[in-house]
Amino acid sequence: MFYKEEIIGNLKLIEIKNKKLRIKLLNMGASIHSIYFNNKLMTETPDDLNDFINPNVYNGKTIGAISNRVKNGQISINNIIYKLDLNENKNSLHGGLNGLSNQLFDVEYKENKDCYNIIFKHLQKDLIDGLPGNRIFEITYSLSKNENIFNISFKATSDKDTVIGLTNHTYFNLGDNNINNLSLKLKSKKYVEPNFDDLTPNLLKNITNALDFNEFKLLNKDINNHYLKDNKTKGYDHHFILDDGVIELKNNEILLNIKTDFSGVQIYTDNYANNIKMIDTECISNRGVAIEPQDNTLERKIIKKDESYIRFIKYSFYNI
Repeated sequence: MFYKEEIIGNLKLIEIKNKKLRIKLLNMGASIHSIYFNNKLMTETPDDLNDFINPNVYNGKTIGAISNRVKNGQISINNIIYKLDLNENKNSLHGGLNGLSNQLFDVEYKENKDCYNIIFKHLQKDLIDGLPGNRIFEITYSLSKNENIFNISFKATSDKDTVIGLTNHTYFNLGDNNINNLSLKLKSKKYVEPNFDDLTPNLLKNITNALDFNEFKLLNKDINNHYLKDNKTKGYDHHFILDDGVIELKNNEILLNIKTDFSGVQIYTDNYANNIKMIDTECISNRGVAIEPQDNTLERKIIKKDESYIRFIKYSFYNI
């Protein structure tokens, strides 16, 4: 058997590994619990497994059916207004209280020649989260047997026209206990400026200096820039339109290369302090950076009945 499974109540904690990568997954929210590279924790991970049951904790979880924020919790599909859960003031955030992050997924295990696969499946029933369609979600995590590569494949179908926009909400720190030594690189000419009253996606704008990561730049270099610090974001919480589908994060020892077919990525530097204890850090904010490849937040696309929604994220780890 290529996996270990620990059952704690309704939770299944699943571990797969190769020579250098060790991945722990949870059936709650089809989540990445933690990623270890060379036995060093790469992720900002809650210390208490019960925190993954908390509907307001998103670390490592699959987010959907609509990631990010929906203003006033209202979305139009075929000229019909659907009302979603309001779980962030007047916004629907990350699919609302009945979103995928708060669902228990069924689990399947499959080994093939090159990789180990953990497949999470969930049926989200019509209107349970306010969205139309009985939707089948399939999240497949694949670990290469011989390379330091870890993949997520997202697939969804619906029996009605609907909106689907998934992501994974893992925070990375590459073995550090904060973002101070982390440098980010992503090719982007445009970003989506949030509405600073409620942080909903607002305007497509040209990249400015504080938001320029076209070459490697320390995340904390401009984080106190007045544009970031004096607004409700309190740091980075911005959606970047990707030029080439590549995001890179590094410190002095490790490089994480992320490739995706999502059109954009949300970068969030864990700006708001909270009391949730994380493994290997006593910090209460800026403990890691959420790198969330996702569809353009200004263009919520309708997925037609029986059409397949398919996306991927590929993580590759390197020693520098």
